[in-house]
Amino acid sequence: INRPADIEESRYDLPVSAMEYEIIDAVRSHDCTIICSETGSGKSTQVPQFLYEAGLSTPGWWSQLNGVDVSVGEEKSERLLIGITQPRRVAAVSTAKRVCYEMGQGDGQSIRSSSGKGNI
Repeated sequence: INRPADIEESRYDLPVSAMEYEIIDAVRSHDCTIICSETGSGKSTQVPQFLYEAGLSTPGWWSQLNGVDVSVGEEKSERLLIGITQPRRVAAVSTAKRVCYEMGQGDGQSIRSSSGKGNI
């Protein structure tokens, strides 16, 4: 991911960045993962990026973990979705735009890699 230089430096100052590998391991190992942390720690902006960079928005990791193909109807799905929820629409839109800005791609509604694989 080609991030702006100022974002690349500042994202490591967020508390959640110290737990990146633990978060990814928890998501891979459990059906449900709840992350609790202080406001402003980076949960909403950094965790989706961790998951995206780890390849968790592609069906390959899910198929390998569970031994089944991820399918939609009769067609195989090209990607899985990493979703972020917020209590209000304004917060959800602001968070989506911030994640897009930090990743250097997308339109604030969705992010897809240049290869067309993965989606936030």
